[in-house]
Amino acid sequence: MFYTNPIIFFSVFFTALLFSLPKEWEETEYIWNFSLRNICTVGVDTSPQDYFHFKEYPYNSTQYQNIKDNDLVWIRPAFVSKFYKEILPHLNVEIALVINDGDETFPKNCGLSPTEVEYLLNHTKIKHVFCQNLDYQGESTNITPIPIGLDFHSVAYKGGYWGEQGSPLEQELYLKYVIDNSLPTSQRKKKIFVDFQHSESMRASFSRFLEFKEDRRAIFEQIVKTGLVDFTKRMSRSKLWKIKAQYAFSVSPFGNGLDCHRTWEDLALGCIVIVKTSSLNPLYEGLPVVIVKDWSEITKENLDKWAEQFFDASINPEFRKKLKNVFWIHKIFDTLKK
Repeated sequence: MFYTNPIIFFSVFFTALLFSLPKEWEETEYIWNFSLRNICTVGVDTSPQDYFHFKEYPYNSTQYQNIKDNDLVWIRPAFVSKFYKEILPHLNVEIALVINDGDETFPKNCGLSPTEVEYLLNHTKIKHVFCQNLDYQGESTNITPIPIGLDFHSVAYKGGYWGEQGSPLEQELYLKYVIDNSLPTSQRKKKIFVDFQHSESMRASFSRFLEFKEDRRAIFEQIVKTGLVDFTKRMSRSKLWKIKAQYAFSVSPFGNGLDCHRTWEDLALGCIVIVKTSSLNPLYEGLPVVIVKDWSEITKENLDKWAEQFFDASINPEFRKKLKNVFWIHKIFDTLKK
């Protein structure tokens, strides 16, 4: 059911739906890393409640028994090393891997040496690897980046995250409501709205601030000086989405991982997203994403140029299709046909 009255919609979203969280995985339209996980045939035999019962879902070798030819095998980035040591030596059928749900970059944070990485990627039984947070710099063409996508799971399964709760499909319904009731990108405020400063995740477990020699606070302080940035106090995500959809631009720095849910949420909301150059650059091809080498590139002149370049960010079907699960699912299976 689609609610045109926002009061009715908010009432439904925040009250009655609080107690209807699904016991089975739901399939969203917009890209969600668990939708890619759930197309796999091995490693996904848990309900969402069982999966999120753990702060970090543990490795279970029994999930990787009886692997069959052409299976699509899911592993968390944190499982890669154990998979390499315990499963790969006994693999006698051809499979493909989907590696997602974690802030680890692959291969840097996955516990394999450069030699082991190349062995895995060139193994005769590994047809292809599809991986989020990809930082591979080698020569193998046997690996493809996939997005982290939107975060539909925290609000659904992590106990009132962002002060709200609702199933993945309920969240997506509200997201579509916001999108459908927003101005096209070309008619929005030609400024940047940011909220990343409320979460200093670059200083979390993987210490990205050391790798990139900056943290989110420093980035925020630098770009605010341009006078091109608006921001507010922390707010619920539902309110945040409505505000972001009034702006043409957002900025999405790295967090504890390279990819960020914010990037994909803001793209879905029709924003032109500004990111720092990284190994993820190929992931953004064909999307309204501006890749900068330095945040000093954020100027009035450049915003005007980027706004003209991506004037149809919210409505261009070529952009929009790359934000949907079906695009990435087809990409996975089309790659495996080659």
